[in-house]
Amino acid sequence: MIPVIQLVLALLGLSHLTVAVLFFVAPVWVFENMAHFPPYNAHFLADIGAFNLPLGVGLMLAARSPRQQRTVIWLAALGNLAHAASHLRDHDLHGPPVMSALAGTLTQGSTLLSGLLLLAAALWLRSRTAEPVGTRSRTPSGAD
Repeated sequence: MIPVIQLVLALLGLSHLTVAVLFFVAPVWVFENMAHFPPYNAHFLADIGAFNLPLGVGLMLAARSPRQQRTVIWLAALGNLAHAASHLRDHDLHGPPVMSALAGTLTQGSTLLSGLLLLAAALWLRSRTAEPVGTRSRTPSGAD
C-alpha cells in the first residue's frame, strides 16, 4: 500500500506545483482560461500560486517517506478539503467562458477527490503506525 500512497502523493504534489507555476508565472492566461472571476487581479492570482508551492513541495517530500511526513499529509488534506468546500459553496458562480459545465464539475470533483485521497492516506498511515501523530515516547523517570 505504501507505493500506492507514494504515487498518489507525488501526483498530487506535481498537480500543486503545476498550479503554483501557472498562477505565479502566467496569471493572465490563468484568468482567461481557468479562473475568470472579474476583475482581473494579477497579485491575487500570484498569491494563489505562492500558496500552492509549499503544498506541492510538501507532498513531493512526503512521497519519499509518507510515514515520517504524516503531519504534512494531514495539512495538505485540510487545504484540499477547504478548497473543495469553497467550490461547493460557490458552485453557482460562472467560471471562465471557455469552461463548460462538465469541465467545471470535473474541476470541483478533482479538488474534492484530492482532499479525500489525502485524508484516506493520512488515516491509513495513522492506523499502521505505533505512535499517533504528535506523541513522543517517554522514558520513565523513576520518580513518582
